[in-house]
Amino acid sequence: MEEKLLPEHASPDVPQKKYRRWPLRLLSILYGLLVFPGLGIAVSGVFAFDAPGSEKVFTTQLFALSLLIVPFVLIVSCIGGLIVSFGKRTPRRVRWVWIFALLPALNLVLFLIAIALLQGLCGGSFTCTH
Repeated sequence: MEEKLLPEHASPDVPQKKYRRWPLRLLSILYGLLVFPGLGIAVSGVFAFDAPGSEKVFTTQLFALSLLIVPFVLIVSCIGGLIVSFGKRTPRRVRWVWIFALLPALNLVLFLIAIALLQGLCGGSFTCTH
């Protein structure tokens, strides 16, 4: 009789929890649809450099960068999430699921940090000397 091999974290006495893939696939499709508004957001990021001297300010550069990378982050999250969701469930793959699902949230955190730095260091102005 052949013995069935289980993953390290699995016990033969405990039934394996069913891995639902549809939430990640739905989230990936949503990220894919958000790419189009993300392109408009990225284009508006260049207007941060309208004021003379603003291109030399780190906080303005961080703000513009956080806006410019929005469509790229969404594309990576969409494609990566879909690729990961069609594979076999392993602990490593589950980690990648979380990474791709939370990647746009990290971009939002970068944007909020840039806004906070602009408000705190520059008083909301894109041109300032720290």
